[in-house]
Amino acid sequence: MQILAFRSMPATGPFGADGRHSSRYASCRIHLRAMRKTVNEQNAPSWVKKYVDACNRHDSQAVVDMMSEDIQVVDTAFGGTFKGKDAVKALIDGMDASLSSDYVFTLGKVVESGDSYSFEWVLSGTHDRANPDLGIPATGKWFECPGVTIGVRTDGLITENRDYWNLAGFLMQTGLLPPLG
Repeated sequence: MQILAFRSMPATGPFGADGRHSSRYASCRIHLRAMRKTVNEQNAPSWVKKYVDACNRHDSQAVVDMMSEDIQVVDTAFGGTFKGKDAVKALIDGMDASLSSDYVFTLGKVVESGDSYSFEWVLSGTHDRANPDLGIPATGKWFECPGVTIGVRTDGLITENRDYWNLAGFLMQTGLLPPLG
C-alpha cells in the first residue's frame, strides 16, 4: 500500500495572501493527479468489469473467486463486517434472497492508485424480497441507491472492501421510511 505524506496547509488555507492557490497546494494537487488513474465505466479495468458483471449475474461464487481467503468486507449502511469467503458469499446470496430478485449495479467512475481502488455505482432493482432478520417486509417498489466501494487488491485478489451507500434513501424509496419534510 502506498502511503502519502502531506505538508501542512499554509495559514491561509489552499490560498496565498493574494487569494490565489498557494504553490504548496498546487504542487500537492499536481502530485495527486499524477498518482491516481481515473476512468469511467466505458474504460474501467477488466477486473472491475468482471466483478460488477458477476454481481449483476448474482453469481456469488464468481465474486468471491476474485477475493483472498482472508477477505474483509464492510457494509457501512448496516454496520456489518464479513470476514472470509464463506461470509461474503452468504452476504451476496442474501441480497438475492432478502432484497431483490432483479438487482443490478451500474458502474460509475473508477479510481485506482497502487493497490487501492474505489468505484461509484448505483444499485437498482425491485424490492420484492423480505428480510425477516431485520424485520423488513418486501414492498414491490423500485429503488435506486448510489454508493461507493473502496478497497485494496493484493496479488490480483481483493483483500479489503468497504461499501458506502444511502440506507435512508433506500428506505424512503421503498416506503419503509417516510419522506423528509
